[in-house]
This record gives sequence, structure tokens and C-alpha cells, in this order.
Amino acid sequence: MDDEHRTQCKIRDGRHSQRLTQRTKVIAERYDTTLAQLTADVKLLEEKVTAHLTKIDFVWE
Repeated sequence: MDDEHRTQCKIRDGRHSQRLTQRTKVIAERYDTTLAQLTADVKLLEEKVTAHLTKIDFVWE
């Protein structure tokens, strides 16, 4: 394998490595929030919506 080919392989491998690292970071951030935290967030937002709807006399069944 000549030097130019080796250099091209290193460049290509570096790009693949960077993409893999970035993708791993994105996935880690996506799944960083636990189900318990998501459930608590939803409960809080549900309470806010209910309070607002009650304030404007919106009734639902």
C-alpha cells in the first residue's frame, strides 16, 4: 500500500470515527431523560393545562 493510499484511508477512517462519535452523542442525549422524569414532566404540564382550562371555565367530560 503506498503512502497516498494510506493517507486516504486514515482520512476516511477519521471521518467515519467522527460521524460515529457524533451519532453516539445524539443517541445518548436522546435517552438521557429517564421515564420517571418524563412522567413527572407530563404530570406537571397536565396540571398546568387543567388549571388554565378551569380558569377559563372550560368544561369537558
